[in-house]
Amino acid sequence: MAGTAVTATWSPYPDVRVYTWLVPAGEWHVRIHRLTTGRPLHTAEAGFCVPAEPGGSPAREAAAGARATASAGNLVAGVRDLAGGRRGEVIRPDPNSHLMWPRTLLPTLRGTLDPGEHWLVTACFAGTEAGGEQRFAQGPAAAAVARAAELASLPGPVRARLAGARSAP
Repeated sequence: MAGTAVTATWSPYPDVRVYTWLVPAGEWHVRIHRLTTGRPLHTAEAGFCVPAEPGGSPAREAAAGARATASAGNLVAGVRDLAGGRRGEVIRPDPNSHLMWPRTLLPTLRGTLDPGEHWLVTACFAGTEAGGEQRFAQGPAAAAVARAAELASLPGPVRARLAGARSAP
C-alpha cells in the first residue's frame, strides 16, 4: 500500500516486468501498469463480471472502441482504456469459472505491445443501482484519474492522452 493506492511489481516472464498502481474511486478504480518487455505481448485486462443468465431479465453487453460494458438485472460492470491503444470486448468465460454464477460476461480490453516500455491506464466500473450504465458512460471523476496519474508519476505524453479519454466514446 502506498498512500491511497495498492501497488505491486510482478514478472510473468524473465524479460517482462510490470509495475501496477490501483487507485480506488467510488464505483470506479483506476489501474495503471508500467510494462517493460523484451518481447512482443498480447494483452487482455478485464474488470468485473456479471451473470450471463440472470433470473428473469436478459443480460446486455456492448463494446465500442476502447471500452466494454456488461449488465444483468441491477448489476453493471465495465472497463475503459484511458491511455488508448486497446479495444474493448465482452468475453464469455468457460462455464463454472465463477463461484456465484455458472456463466458470466466479462468486459475486457485487448491489445498488443511491441518490445519496450508501455503505460496502460484502465478505469474499471462496478455498480449495482439504477443508472449504472449512465454512470459508466460518464467515466471516472477527473480528480480520481489525476490522483492515479500523480501517484504513478505518469510521463507527460501519457497524461495528455488521459485528458481526452474520459469522455471519448
